[in-house]
Amino acid sequence: FFFDMARSPSRVGVPPKHSVNRPLTADELECNINGLAVTDNKLREQFALLDEDGNGWIPYEIMVDFFKQQESFGLEPTDAEVALAIGKYHNGDNRITYDEFCCIMLSIAQR
Repeated sequence: FFFDMARSPSRVGVPPKHSVNRPLTADELECNINGLAVTDNKLREQFALLDEDGNGWIPYEIMVDFFKQQESFGLEPTDAEVALAIGKYHNGDNRITYDEFCCIMLSIAQR
């Protein structure tokens, strides 16, 4: 039995909230991860700011500094924690590609 809360009489006029009983809307999928607006355009803008010379990659140390600036619930992550978090998506060279950057940023947004 499936009960659709979004269509129940007590919720008339109230926008549907996410639940496991309904799929996400296109807007929710495109613009929202864990309450944060994350879009390809925003990721590209941020990547371009960090890619100062426009060569298509970010130096590893710049990514480490940027990662440490992100919200960590009031706790500054240790160098080992940062290396582990970035290392999940990074191939180990001194360059962070756009694809690696996106994976790292999405992992931050999902915390």
